[in-house]
Amino acid sequence: MYTQLGLNDTKDRGDNNGDVGNLLPEVALGTDLQAVDVTAGLRHTAAIMNDGTVRGWGYNEKGQLGVGTTAHVGDGAEEMGDFMAVTELGDVSPVTISAGGWHTCVIVDGDLIKCWGYNQWGELGLGDQEDRGDEPDEMGDNLDFVDIGSNARVLALALGDWHSCALLDEGDVKCFGKNYAGQLGLDDTENRGDDPGEMGDDLDTVNLNGKKATAIAAGEEHTCAILEGGDLICWGLGSSGQLGQGNAMNVGDGEGNDVSSLDPIDLGTGRTAIEVTAGGNHTCALLDNYDVKCWGENDYGELGQEDTFSRGLAPNQMGDNLEAISLPTGWTLHSLSAGYYHTCALVSEVGSVDSVVCWGANFNGQIGLGISETEHIGDEEGEMGENLQMANLGGEFVAEPGDEWYEKQWFYIACGCAGAVLLCCLCVLCRQAHGDTSGRGPVKTHAVAKPRTGETPADGRSPVPGYKKSPLPGSEETPNGSAGSGPNSLAAATVATAPPATVPAATAAVGAKTRTKASPPPYNAPKSGKPGKAGRSGGMIGPKPSSTPAAFGVEAGGGGLRVGNGRRGMYLDMVSSWV
Repeated sequence: MYTQLGLNDTKDRGDNNGDVGNLLPEVALGTDLQAVDVTAGLRHTAAIMNDGTVRGWGYNEKGQLGVGTTAHVGDGAEEMGDFMAVTELGDVSPVTISAGGWHTCVIVDGDLIKCWGYNQWGELGLGDQEDRGDEPDEMGDNLDFVDIGSNARVLALALGDWHSCALLDEGDVKCFGKNYAGQLGLDDTENRGDDPGEMGDDLDTVNLNGKKATAIAAGEEHTCAILEGGDLICWGLGSSGQLGQGNAMNVGDGEGNDVSSLDPIDLGTGRTAIEVTAGGNHTCALLDNYDVKCWGENDYGELGQEDTFSRGLAPNQMGDNLEAISLPTGWTLHSLSAGYYHTCALVSEVGSVDSVVCWGANFNGQIGLGISETEHIGDEEGEMGENLQMANLGGEFVAEPGDEWYEKQWFYIACGCAGAVLLCCLCVLCRQAHGDTSGRGPVKTHAVAKPRTGETPADGRSPVPGYKKSPLPGSEETPNGSAGSGPNSLAAATVATAPPATVPAATAAVGAKTRTKASPPPYNAPKSGKPGKAGRSGGMIGPKPSSTPAAFGVEAGGGGLRVGNGRRGMYLDMVSSWV
């Protein structure tokens, strides 16, 4: 319906078999331009190019493309490719980029932040409510840096619908913007960043009870953090159980629990989190044993439990009582990303390259199987486990060889939620590599704060060349109350490659739904909580060169999120998207 796919029209992609695989068009980025970082918001997409510029396409009503107008980009001829305007940042270079609902932020060299787009709630962190990027002379050197505090270095960003969070180098978290449900984690409901005197050293850090955060994720109105040791906590809106506390109460709004008093989410006996992603009203975590567990709202199967019963509203729905997502035998899951009503994961089969699998709502083809828009995945029996299918990414790609540390470069898929009717898209960065048949094992990712160039990661892994920081995406509400994307951040690990193989093509249809609904999980009546809205999503990273098309990370929208990385000198030959 909108223009965020960058295909010179407003047609949805992925809702029939003629839209996927090799029939899925490439996004025209411009002559000799390749995307090295991409992020998707509610109705817009933005990317850092290999020439160091930022360019965006899609909906632009609030200036979220940062080109000094409100004209949309990508819905007509002569708007994409060499016709795309550059988002001017001034005398700085972008390192990672992240999209919120209607706003966009970059971490630039020097570990500083610049944000533009919608600013009704102070989500740009500029001490006012004026949008940026929708009029001339607002970008470039005229766009102020976000004051996050004295000597603060920003490692990662997590952008929700109307709030933004920064993970700092000391493990602190600072959030600003809308705070209706306590999503800023400051134990009140006062917005921050919309008035003078609220940013910088005046902006309090989230009280993590003396612990340090290693990763963050933002939904529409909830926020999550992985702490040292792998504990996971979430705060903000809790109406659907998305906070995983076994009730429907908000956390951090001054009326319910304080963030500092939170018990870690019960992920099961002995289990810890290495990645988190926040969807519309649901949350998912990648665990230390590489299982995935999801909780919160489940209207369309976004929890992957083959039913539509929510989890997380009662204590006996979490921990060992919460089943992990069932994947086909031989699949390894490397990372995940939640959209508003769907969830995606980066997976590989034994002996194959990485690809993407999604479950949940398929209103606009966001599952990527080319099946009917009314055919959701994961909401009925027989759709997960051995019956789960990889998205059809196609295979006619041409790639350039990477540099000497090519095997350690990161690739990913970014997905944002689009449109007033929950139109969601998936934007894929993929490549066909040259000649690695080493057969080294599956890729792993770890949720740790990213090291600077030459630094050693916290878990003792080898330094990553050119590696800097990491951000994420998000999204915002639409006139009819639907939402977009959110984000999450994690850190990367060195990656091994797998032997080339063919990504299985998705079939055109899924078997008829004749199953009987299962009984709901145990439920205890929740305490009454403050009513609220939804949440947003997450993203992922993961790579792997191959002689066949491969996805190297995933980020889902409709509440999306993304994990960023400082990828320099990478050659990405194709950006595909579907919605």
